[in-house]
Amino acid sequence: MCGRFNVTDHKGVYDLCEALGVPAPKPNFNVAPGAQAEIVIKHSDNQLLNAYWSMLMEAHPNKPEHVRPHPKYKTFNAQSRRLESSSLWHNAYQQQRCIVPMSGFYEWKAGQCHYIRPSDGSAFAMAGLYRQQVIKGQAITSFSVITLPPQAEFCHIHDKSYPFALLADEYDLWLDNSQCQGQEFQRWMDGGIRQAITIEALTKPHQPER
Repeated sequence: MCGRFNVTDHKGVYDLCEALGVPAPKPNFNVAPGAQAEIVIKHSDNQLLNAYWSMLMEAHPNKPEHVRPHPKYKTFNAQSRRLESSSLWHNAYQQQRCIVPMSGFYEWKAGQCHYIRPSDGSAFAMAGLYRQQVIKGQAITSFSVITLPPQAEFCHIHDKSYPFALLADEYDLWLDNSQCQGQEFQRWMDGGIRQAITIEALTKPHQPER
């Protein structure tokens, strides 16, 4: 996943959030790593929460009231194959899973921007991990999107990874952080791209800046 997605004001987003029992997020047309987006976590009930897109955040050295992604590590994506083995992802995978609502996401290939969205007009419920911490007295939440290994039907656009999207009957179990159904989750991930997608080549005026 390249590192850009959007949340638009359309029926698919509203239907997803209704299924999750949360308000729809505000439209956000170009979410980049380090920027804020809204995620869904379970704390008694499902909640919509502002979070920074990159798991490892730190105080900004030149702007005392701001935070930024850790410059040494790219943590806006979490590779599915490392969820159990990596000390960075393991605890969050066990106890801090979330859902990231998206209308679609962007990938670039040879300078051409492509927009990927569900073909049926729904929204993506991307599987994510989140972290809550205090940085210089400021409580923040940050998140990462889980990515699958390269998928054959998507390699012509992006040959490194594909974001892991949940299906409707998987939401509750994924958000239930009282237990980690590792074998079941792995079975879902092994399914690869499990919903029909539309890939649209965008003309330059509509491309988000990288």
